[in-house]
Amino acid sequence: MKYQIIKGTTEAFPYGVNVADSSGSVIQLITANLGELTALLQKLDGLEFFPTSVRYANLVMLNLRDVDCISLGEVEPSLIAFAWDTHGIRNDAAVEDLWKEFKMIPTDEEGNLEMDFMVWNKGTYRFDVAYWFDKYHSDGVRGAAGKKYK
Repeated sequence: MKYQIIKGTTEAFPYGVNVADSSGSVIQLITANLGELTALLQKLDGLEFFPTSVRYANLVMLNLRDVDCISLGEVEPSLIAFAWDTHGIRNDAAVEDLWKEFKMIPTDEEGNLEMDFMVWNKGTYRFDVAYWFDKYHSDGVRGAAGKKYK
């Protein structure tokens, strides 16, 4: 399925994404937190068409697109960035969870990723990825890695 982040969601519901299925149906999913949205997207990921219950339970909209995502792996970092950049809302716990996944990604001798990770392609310099964590965690990359300032 194709995911597109929605611009203009409210502070009460800061996480929103348009999701399109193979038939071209597009639904807008809006939740109050990233965990709820991720869980809902995981239920839909890999399906060719929306289940009828999902299609009728959600508002169909085709506007306010901001970031294009073609996989579930791209949605979470894009939403974290969108929530901070647009609404000033941080989700340090989600950033820390992504850091745990990131530190498992192998790098070559030059420090380049040896495989794709979320929105970063194989060959991306690891410090370019670390910059994202530094920007979106309230305590920077040290906080994302679980280290506290003294």
